[in-house]
Amino acid sequence: MVVYLMLAASAHGETVGFVMMHGKHGTPTQLQQLAEAVSNARFLAERPEMCWSAARIYDRSYLECFADIDAAAVRLKQHGATAIVILGMSLGGNAALGFGARRQDLRGIITLAPAHAPESLLRRAEIAESVAKAQAAAAAGKLNEKVTFDDIDQGKIFPSLPRPQSILVSSARNRPQ
Repeated sequence: MVVYLMLAASAHGETVGFVMMHGKHGTPTQLQQLAEAVSNARFLAERPEMCWSAARIYDRSYLECFADIDAAAVRLKQHGATAIVILGMSLGGNAALGFGARRQDLRGIITLAPAHAPESLLRRAEIAESVAKAQAAAAAGKLNEKVTFDDIDQGKIFPSLPRPQSILVSSARNRPQ
């Protein structure tokens, strides 16, 4: 893929910038080696810390997190990128697809093991209880107060501290049928 992009970019006189997104509970360092390979191939790379990282875990809703991708693309353009490719692994791959579906000006979208199916998560009792807890907080007017909710990553349940609004926005469009 990188060889193809190199040939296509050089044929069109473009400078390609890659926005690389880590997975859930990850960090930008997860993509360090790939970013180095991309840079060695004379591309630009940005690895923003996404709102699903270990440090930020859901400090904004899924769609609000797209602002981090936009900001990384702006930084790449400030450094000379004339074309943007979005790359993501795991939940970052899901975001690459979601972001790419809303943008017309991307040169490409690359997903590495895209993951995250919120509709299936609601079938787990622990997660359904957390969504109900978020709904109760919303009904009480506490959408922006951080509350401990159960979350899941690679089959393991763990506590997270997002705003109820982030839980509801992520689950509202993905209810099981």
